[in-house]
Amino acid sequence: EFVDAMNRFEPSATKSGIALNSWLGGKIIVDALQRAGRDLTRESLVAALNATKNLDMGDLMPPVTLSPDDHVASSCIQLATVEGGEFRKSSDFFCAGTN
Repeated sequence: EFVDAMNRFEPSATKSGIALNSWLGGKIIVDALQRAGRDLTRESLVAALNATKNLDMGDLMPPVTLSPDDHVASSCIQLATVEGGEFRKSSDFFCAGTN
């Protein structure tokens, strides 16, 4: 999904880890905006973000759950390389406190 969007909207842009991380953050915000309601307020957006449960991030990171007491989308990393413009996983996820 990320690579397809980059190729469609910014074909000359570098498909970097920074771009990918920004894409993932955008997915979290879009999901919360869709759930915040038509009469969007700061409070409704924060409530929607805090109610994020098991948001599917594709195969790019574990599902995201947020709460009023936990705003960390992920404490995991996954090693990857870019080959021929494509991300290739080099490892499983390493998560803080579990590996």
